[in-house]
Amino acid sequence: MSPLLTVFIVILAHLSLIPSMPTARPVMNYLSHLDQVPPPPMPYLPPSPYPTFDLLHQHLTSTYPAPVLPPAGVREVHLTARIVELLVHPTLEASLHLLNTDLETAEYVLGNLQTPGHEAIMLRAIVARVHGDYEAARTGYRNGAGSDVMERVWHEGRLEGALAFVDEVERLRRYGVAGLEELEMESGREIDGLIRWCSEKYGKGKRASSSAGRYDN
Repeated sequence: MSPLLTVFIVILAHLSLIPSMPTARPVMNYLSHLDQVPPPPMPYLPPSPYPTFDLLHQHLTSTYPAPVLPPAGVREVHLTARIVELLVHPTLEASLHLLNTDLETAEYVLGNLQTPGHEAIMLRAIVARVHGDYEAARTGYRNGAGSDVMERVWHEGRLEGALAFVDEVERLRRYGVAGLEELEMESGREIDGLIRWCSEKYGKGKRASSSAGRYDN
């Protein structure tokens, strides 16, 4: 047997040991079946333990103090969806997000109002104060000066009282001056007054849309 023929036989023997590759499915054939694949099932969301505004509000106010200083994070992240699904007026929804120290969502909800009323302007001032943006908070309070809601919430001193409160919070954050507990009580009184005002004006029932929509306030 010639050397060349021997080499040829060895090569054929090695090729016979290589497993055959499976035939690839055509790409277009695979893509044509994508629309036939059922979507994954939605995760199970148990019923909310706080199915009404009052129950959720009571939970937040009885569990945590009113926000004063910039928070480390959202108090209960899972409550964000629960608050949204209540479908209450955006000012009430934003109030719950604020009490849950979910400041970004509160800002989003209030910013989604096409024509914000004075109560929304005051809520944005509170969100700015809790964020630590004290100049924006002062500007918001000044924009709400003279309104009925300002007189209801800050009946003692009105604008002067609101601005003095911002000063106290800023001093606490910067220098440790003033007592945190007293400021938490004052913050709670202010937020509670706004919630009562908004509840009387808009009611606490479900509306046709959530914070994803836009409202005329």
